[in-house]
Amino acid sequence: MKHFFFLTFIILTNYGCVERQNFDDSGGVPPISGLFTDIGGRISGKLTRADSPYLIKEDLTIEPSDTLIIEPDAELYFDDGKKMIVQGTLIAVGTRYRPILFTAYNRDWEGIKFLYSNHNSVIQFCIIEKIVFEKQDGTGYSAISFIGSSAEFKNNFITENKSKIGGAIGLRSSVISIHNNIFTKNSAQFQGGTIHSVNSNLTIINCVFYKNTSSLEGAGIFVDNHLRTEIQNNIFFKNNSPTGKHNFYFVPGDSSNLIEQYNFFGDEDNDPMFLFEDDFRLYYMSPCKDAGNPEPEFNDIDGSRNDQGAYGGPYGGW
Repeated sequence: MKHFFFLTFIILTNYGCVERQNFDDSGGVPPISGLFTDIGGRISGKLTRADSPYLIKEDLTIEPSDTLIIEPDAELYFDDGKKMIVQGTLIAVGTRYRPILFTAYNRDWEGIKFLYSNHNSVIQFCIIEKIVFEKQDGTGYSAISFIGSSAEFKNNFITENKSKIGGAIGLRSSVISIHNNIFTKNSAQFQGGTIHSVNSNLTIINCVFYKNTSSLEGAGIFVDNHLRTEIQNNIFFKNNSPTGKHNFYFVPGDSSNLIEQYNFFGDEDNDPMFLFEDDFRLYYMSPCKDAGNPEPEFNDIDGSRNDQGAYGGPYGGW
C-alpha cells in the first residue's frame, strides 16, 4: 500500500495545478482521499516536496524563535479563511522550473501576514494567488501584510488577490525589497491596488504591474509618509483607478528620500510590447529594451543595459 500511494502521488503531481480538476467530477477540489498532507497550527522545520501537496485546515503560525523552510515544487492549499502568520523566519525559495505554490483550496484564503518579523525572510520563485482579505484586523489590511517586518521578494508571480488596502502587498513600518516580480489582476477596495506602503523603506526594481485595479489612488503603488522609497526599471501597463492616478501615487510630502526613475508608464498609445498577453517577456522591438538604469549594477545577466520589467537586471534570468 505504501508503494502504491507513492506511485499515485507522482502521477498526480506531474499533471500540475490546472489538471487537478480532472480528478473531481464536480469541477472543484480533488476528492481523492490521501492526496493532501494536512497541516495547521504552530509550524517550523521544513515542508518538503515529497509530502506535498499540503492542505492547511488551521492557521499556520511561525513563532518568533522558529524558522520554516519550504522546498521547491511544494504546493500549499489553504482552506477558506485560513492564513499564514510569520513572526519568525520564512524561507520559501523555489526555482525557475519548480516554483512554490500558495493558493486556495476552495475559493479563497486570507494570505500571509508578517508580524514584527525582522529575520530577513525570503520569498523567491513563488506563485501567490487567490487571497481575499477585505477587512482590517491585528494582522494588517492587505493580502500579504508586513507590520514592523523585513523581507526580500524576488522572481514571484503574484496574481488575483483582493484586499481592503494594498491588493497584493501592504507594509507599515517595514523594510521590504521587491525585485523582478510580476503583479497582475490584483485589486484593492481603496488605495494601492497592488502595493500600499506607509512609514516604510520600500525598494521595487524590475517588476511588472499589469491590469491591477483600485477604487482610489494608485492601482499600482501607493506610498504615504515614507522613510525611503526606490522605484526603478519597472513596467506599469493597463492598471486602472477611477481617480486617474493609475500607476504610482506618492502622497505629497518630503520627497528627498524618493528615487523614482527609469520606469515605463504605458497607455493605449504607449505599449511595452510584451510577447503575449500572459508572457511578460519583451518583444525585440519593445521600447523597454535597454531602457532601464544604465549604471552597471543594474545590467542584465548578459552584461547589456537593463531591460525594464521582470526579466531585466541581475535577477532577470528566469
